Amino acid sequence: MLKYIEKTTNNNVTNQDIESIQQLVERVKRKKEVGINYMKSWEIEKMVREEGYAEGYDGGYSKGYDSGQDRVNLLNARLSEAGRMADIVKAALDKEYQESLFEEFHL
Repeated sequence: MLKYIEKTTNNNVTNQDIESIQQLVERVKRKKEVGINYMKSWEIEKMVREEGYAEGYDGGYSKGYDSGQDRVNLLNARLSEAGRMADIVKAALDKEYQESLFEEFHL
């Protein structure tokens, strides 16, 4: 199972349970809205990154991040895992709200 999780391919399907997971993954990948949501999140991350560069943000270096992009990406991933897609959009548009989310997620 770990091998499959590391690299989700048909070659790493080793039993019937993993095969059913692989079939589900393939169905999800074919859904149009999944691709659209991925692109939306990518565009939001790009907008936030550009805004940070324009305002001279220190990039999260003071908190040990390699770049501000890493910090925003981590926040977006945590929000996505929590099912809080609307907060990703709100944070991209509201700098103070984004900072409150950084604090909430200890980033």
